[in-house]
Amino acid sequence: MKLLEKESERDDLTGLLNYRALSQEINRLANNSEIHNIVIGALDIDHFKKINDTYGHFVSNEVLNYFSTVFREQIHSAFPKHGYVYRFGGEEFTIVVSNHSLEEVYQLLQSIEKFFNNKSIVTKEGMKLTISFSCSLTDRLNDEALNTILKRADKMLYGIKNNGRGWIVTDQHHQCP
Repeated sequence: MKLLEKESERDDLTGLLNYRALSQEINRLANNSEIHNIVIGALDIDHFKKINDTYGHFVSNEVLNYFSTVFREQIHSAFPKHGYVYRFGGEEFTIVVSNHSLEEVYQLLQSIEKFFNNKSIVTKEGMKLTISFSCSLTDRLNDEALNTILKRADKMLYGIKNNGRGWIVTDQHHQCP
């Protein structure tokens, strides 16, 4: 039973945690007296539809897996036991980092963005693709509900997408591509 429950919290394609697990983690963190802050990030792979339409589903799945793997490794390495990556749906992801500042998460995302800018994905067919992502970061305020935080982060993310891409924006400042 426990194995089935664990599997129901994972995305089939990427192996990342899913929305169900995100909701449970936020509740767990919110009720933990040792957690003094929670940073939430909404991420989106830029121009993913174009990748899918140009190269097909198999290549776009490779891109999703590569992106997911890099993000999971970077977040877990920088914030052990305090950083998690979730696949929200499609090419949209959410990160949750507890007990670290918004600035620390922002700095890590800048380095991940540089990594993607400087290293192409090489597909199984040998095609080289360079990807970028857009991200919004916000702090969980007091007893804010998960949906409230996600809506704020999502609104910020769509603001980025409407004004360009490849930006990392926080409630405090932003970085242009």
